[in-house]
Amino acid sequence: METQLVGLGDKRLDVIFNTLVKRVSDFGSLIISRLSQGRWEQVKFGRFLCNDRFTFLDMIDSAVKLLAPICVGRHVLLIEDTSEISFGYQAFQQGLAPVGNGLEEGFYLHPVIAMDAEDNLCLGLAGLEVFKRAPRGPHRNKLAFEDKQSYRWLSAAQSAREHCALAAGHTVITDREGDIYEALCGYVDNSLDFVVRCWHNRSLHDQRGIEGLWQLVDTWPIAGRYACSLPRTDKRSGHEGLLQVKYGEVALARPNSSMAKYLPPSLTVCVVEVREDPSTVVNNEQPIHWILLTSHRVDTFEMARKIILYYSKRWTIEQVFRVLKSQGLQLQNALQHSFESLSKLAVLGLIAAVRVLQLVSARNHPTAPMSMAFDERQIKVIEMLSPSLEGKTQIQKNPHPLRTLAFAAWVVARLGGWKGYSKSERPPGPITMWLGLQKLQTYVNAQALFAKNNDT
Repeated sequence: METQLVGLGDKRLDVIFNTLVKRVSDFGSLIISRLSQGRWEQVKFGRFLCNDRFTFLDMIDSAVKLLAPICVGRHVLLIEDTSEISFGYQAFQQGLAPVGNGLEEGFYLHPVIAMDAEDNLCLGLAGLEVFKRAPRGPHRNKLAFEDKQSYRWLSAAQSAREHCALAAGHTVITDREGDIYEALCGYVDNSLDFVVRCWHNRSLHDQRGIEGLWQLVDTWPIAGRYACSLPRTDKRSGHEGLLQVKYGEVALARPNSSMAKYLPPSLTVCVVEVREDPSTVVNNEQPIHWILLTSHRVDTFEMARKIILYYSKRWTIEQVFRVLKSQGLQLQNALQHSFESLSKLAVLGLIAAVRVLQLVSARNHPTAPMSMAFDERQIKVIEMLSPSLEGKTQIQKNPHPLRTLAFAAWVVARLGGWKGYSKSERPPGPITMWLGLQKLQTYVNAQALFAKNNDT
């Protein structure tokens, strides 16, 4: 991919950095031997990852600086989550820490992905924290919030906001693990809106006679219903669902166990509950049921639906993890020897994975130029391949204008196995795009070899 990162402050390192980012994106791998064109490059790339003149933090800083001009004037969703990266147990890998059940070693990634709230366009990587799990000490619950690893839910969002400071608005999106009273208050203090899925049956401030938040929501009337297509997940088949919506305002009480006594005794938020109607639940599958806490004002059914839509875009970061791990770049199979080099490799992988998601989200944006993601050599091959991937009927032809990113996304998706024969077919996802990018690179290499042989 053509986009040049800001750099690490050293011209030679910058060239290698940008080369590696492009190779990871084009070849769909984090295995250094597969990214190298000969032994000399393999040694050069290995030395780059082991170079102690810069850290993975410098690489992150370089990557996120691309975001600032893209976010100007947009309402940006800052979607954050944590993913465990396990390398099993390899005696030659040093500096890792226990993960999972403690029998394997690795570390954790906590990225923040920026996404346009209105048009579903993935804007880029907004931030990243890499950490190892701290030992569970006897006084862990007595630590200040700033000293806990859970502080990442606030600190990562704060950093991400700085990287897209000229956006018109910022809304943090997190799953249940981000339901932390200190973090919610921190978002408000930092002028960050939020949509957080509720995990705890929180106590209510001055709400007598009600056990907790969940019991209060149960008493609310259904504000409205709407039908939508529910995508297939590991727990649910794809089907048409009917969703029931409730909403209201509550004052959450500060937890009694909180060490942050300086926090306000209550926090007023709006609550949106969405639950699938029993009439559309398939077999005995798990129906959708979300209780969402938000700082946005929700006083209409339409606004409640918008909050639900914002939260549903959290799936973007799950797709990034899919591309990064076993179904895509296979970071867990990397053979670098140290935490420092593995963490740098993880940053390279995240940059590439986010770019795949940018390609997925750009398929419905006809004005975005192809040069946002591809160099001139790749563009020529894409334009050459498109007619051979089209069918005889109009619906089987590439419907997008030449030289647009949507045009390229159609070609890459077809190379990745997407049939594109009917409107009822599911749109191509990130793994399809990832596979298509690898196949595209094969054609690009073949075309370059053919051109070289003709020249000679």
